[in-house]
Parts: sequence; C-alpha cells; structure tokens
Amino acid sequence: MTKLQRIRMYMFANTNANRPITAIHLNTLFNTSDARKIISVLREKGMNIKDKVIDQRNGTKIYWYAGEENNEQTPQTQLNF
Repeated sequence: MTKLQRIRMYMFANTNANRPITAIHLNTLFNTSDARKIISVLREKGMNIKDKVIDQRNGTKIYWYAGEENNEQTPQTQLNF
C-alpha cells in the first residue's frame, strides 16, 4: 500500500470518527514532510477534502474528508494528538 493510499484511508477513518487532522499530524504519523502536497494530490484525484484555518498566527489548518455530499460542516471535536 502506498503512502497516498494509507493517508487516504486514515482521512476516511478520522472523518468518520469526527476527528479533524493537521498536516503536522499526518507528517508525524506517516514519516513524511509533504502531507500538504499529498492532500493536494488526493483532492486532484476527486477526494472531497475541506480545510479550515485554526491559527491565524502560523496558518495551521485542520483537514477533514467531507464525503460525497460536499459536506461543508467543520468537525466539532477537539484535536487530540
């Protein structure tokens, strides 16, 4: 399984559990430094990934899979890493 496939599965699983993720968290979990690039590739492949800036000072964003129905609702849970 490729890193892209693993991250895709992880995004599905965390969104289903209503847990948003950050690129920093993905980088740590998957031993990479290019999570934002991978998220861009997943979007290009049709995965409906939404984001929201949570820290204006450093531009930290949370990401979640919005599903097929274009769900714009931000997950309401705390970030627990």
